[in-house]
Amino acid sequence: MKGYTKIILILIAISCYPSFSYSDSGRVLQGILNIDTASENDFAMLPGIGKITAHRIIKFRDDNGGFKNLQELTRVEGVSQRLFISIKDNLTLTGKSDLKILIDINSASKEALLTLPRISKNEAEMIINYRKKHEGFTRIEDLLLIKEIDKKEYDEIKEFVIIQPLRKKK
Repeated sequence: MKGYTKIILILIAISCYPSFSYSDSGRVLQGILNIDTASENDFAMLPGIGKITAHRIIKFRDDNGGFKNLQELTRVEGVSQRLFISIKDNLTLTGKSDLKILIDINSASKEALLTLPRISKNEAEMIINYRKKHEGFTRIEDLLLIKEIDKKEYDEIKEFVIIQPLRKKK
């Protein structure tokens, strides 16, 4: 019984470890985030940064009169060097933020697809079935080939989706 307890504890620890990539869920970051003007909600969009770390980042920024460089983020509790490296390409100190999370319909889980406006469980399943049958989507417009998705629904979701090439299984 002791061996099983140890395995269960290891599995729990692994499942609680934050993910630094959205790739497995089908979520894709696009754009940049100005860390000198971003809100807590903006920071929380980044993989590996939750509400608590986002709050710490804002407090650090306020206490220090802003950020002098991007690397300063690693001085905030909860932002490791590894995390920083995984998100730095989406960070800036100048300009407007335009960071958004898109859903890759070629890899998104059912749960990720359900975050799209007006997508039902049935439609999410149809997207996944189409993807399997046709070895992925090649154009966003291919969503219109799914009879359950009409033009109005397509128009509402097209700005929230992206298509990335399917990864070949080994």
